[in-house]
Amino acid sequence: MTLTRTEIKNIVGETLGEILGDDEISLGDDTTADDVEDWDSTNHVRLIIALESRLGIQFQTQEITSPETVGQLVDLIHKKLA
Repeated sequence: MTLTRTEIKNIVGETLGEILGDDEISLGDDTTADDVEDWDSTNHVRLIIALESRLGIQFQTQEITSPETVGQLVDLIHKKLA
């Protein structure tokens, strides 16, 4: 599957919005979990699991917490899909 960074960022935003019940969530490359209400550790794990399922990828344990920004998460996903 080949997706652009923008497409991946949109998928991350849609997926996080579904988890948080906020369909108007807006994410930038510099957005962190601290910037988004209710994006706590539990919802982060839910996001990772949902992205794995939706995109057919698998994160290693250390990759789950390594991205500090949405941009870093998008880059990680982009590499996994390449």
